[in-house]
Amino acid sequence: MATVKVEEIGDRVEVVVWFKAGRLMPLRFKWRGRTYKVREVTGEWRSEIGTTHFHHFAVQSDSPDVYEFSYDEQSYTWKLENVAISG
Repeated sequence: MATVKVEEIGDRVEVVVWFKAGRLMPLRFKWRGRTYKVREVTGEWRSEIGTTHFHHFAVQSDSPDVYEFSYDEQSYTWKLENVAISG
């Protein structure tokens, strides 16, 4: 059975998204100088802190690792919150 280690990141990242019918769909992201293509969105949810609204996405790239992003609607910024590393 594979173990999963969750590593908190908190880095700002660049994300290319497709916007259609009021929905954001991440296509690829750049983190620490490397570009990752999003193969699958495995989760999507929203949250609020005070008056700030966030969109959250869990995505997979070429590996089984899962990357969790948040998009801050107030500052228009993306953050890589954590990575769940399979292994």
